[in-house]
Amino acid sequence: MKYESSDISSVSDSTLRGSLAALERAAQAARKNAIQTDTAIVIMRNGKIIRIGADELRRQEVAIGKSGREKTTNV
Repeated sequence: MKYESSDISSVSDSTLRGSLAALERAAQAARKNAIQTDTAIVIMRNGKIIRIGADELRRQEVAIGKSGREKTTNV
C-alpha cells in the first residue's frame, strides 16, 4: 500500500494513523529506560546513525521540561 502524503496523520487507515503515537510512546519509553539504566540509545537522524548517551538524554529531558515541548523531533 502506497501513500502519497508524508504526513501520516492524514491517511485514511486508522491503524496506520495510530502507529505514529505508538512509535512516539516507544521512543519515550526507550529514552526513559536508557536514563534509568545509564545506557545509550541509537537513532538515525538525517540518514546518519547517532548514539545518544544517558547524560545527553537527561539534558534533553531538562530542556523539554523547561520549554514545554520537545527539542528534537527526529527520533
